[in-house]
Amino acid sequence: MKRWIVLGFFGLMAAMSQAFWLNYAALGPLFKDKYGTGDSENVLLMMVFPLLYVLLSQPSGRWIDRRGYAPVVALGGLLMAAFSLGRLYDGGFYWLLAMQAGIALGQPLVVNGISKLVSERFPADLAATATGLGSASMFIGMGLGIGLTPELVQGDSLFLADAVFAGLAVVGLLGFVGAEGLGNIRGNNLTQGHEDQNQPKLSLKTPGVLVLSLVSGLALGVFNGLMAAMEWVLREYGVGADDAGLAAALLILGGIVGAVAIPPISDKTKKRRPFIRGAAWLGMLGIGVLLGMPLPLAGLFGLSFVTGMVFLTGYPLILAASEEEAGSALAGQATSWIMLAGNAGGVLLTVLTTVIWEGSKDPMWLIVLYAGLLLLAGVLAGMRDKRI
Repeated sequence: MKRWIVLGFFGLMAAMSQAFWLNYAALGPLFKDKYGTGDSENVLLMMVFPLLYVLLSQPSGRWIDRRGYAPVVALGGLLMAAFSLGRLYDGGFYWLLAMQAGIALGQPLVVNGISKLVSERFPADLAATATGLGSASMFIGMGLGIGLTPELVQGDSLFLADAVFAGLAVVGLLGFVGAEGLGNIRGNNLTQGHEDQNQPKLSLKTPGVLVLSLVSGLALGVFNGLMAAMEWVLREYGVGADDAGLAAALLILGGIVGAVAIPPISDKTKKRRPFIRGAAWLGMLGIGVLLGMPLPLAGLFGLSFVTGMVFLTGYPLILAASEEEAGSALAGQATSWIMLAGNAGGVLLTVLTTVIWEGSKDPMWLIVLYAGLLLLAGVLAGMRDKRI
């Protein structure tokens, strides 16, 4: 029972890491009026997260493997809680940006711990199930960040919204520390880690890690691009901003359901790659229809949910497969490569999507781009299918 409690509080911290990333995404007009900032400045409140993740992903993964997940995750949670409390003080835009950067420092320390936590706490036949639940919490955090924040903003005051999210971050940190115990948090239990300064580094030459990292970069890149493109494309089909936002929220909700429902089937069949390949190719079909033709609202909402359920399921399965490829001792570094590739792909595809759309206003170019990348991701996922 204890392992599920640990996973639950870890999930709350992981959810908050995603919520902090996205909870200012819809507040651009407020920042323009309140602080006199432009779009290029406002986007930094979000972009600081993937940019710092790319820089810190590998060091955090090595630290998790050397010290164990508990002290590293707790430090990440402490950074997120402390800097989120700092957001309660209204010190202007650049104070807010500094607090976002501080929270972003903690994000890789928390999120990169998922595979190590699962490998240390759960048996192999529950690995994908536990990873799926941890991943579902991240999708929940995305939904909360996008959907709940605007409802909590009062006039031009962010105080209530920031207080709610900071409170959840503090609860997650205290609950995780309490469930793990101070001995583990201090790193006294070295069976969780390997306090060895000569510990080997996980290389992309490790069989399977390069392939899975490429799949992660392609698939998560498409997801980030799709999140940027949905409102633009649906607007051309006469769908209002509220309905487009609901369609995006339903896509994420579908991902939550899929991350909970499908990994247990993967555990039972002891297969990973066929499910990852299916997620890429079925997601490719769903995204093509979503962007390629006008749909009645009921069809749009239903297809968004189903697409999210089949497509986003690939994420926890990639994480589970990477831990199995690298082994438990290098699980943190394996996760860091997957996350590094995913964040880099997200930044590149968001920029490329913006450039293509502003240059053409034709969704067919985006469909061709996304279809090609997901077709390649599915092919790569089928490579080296001997063990899993």
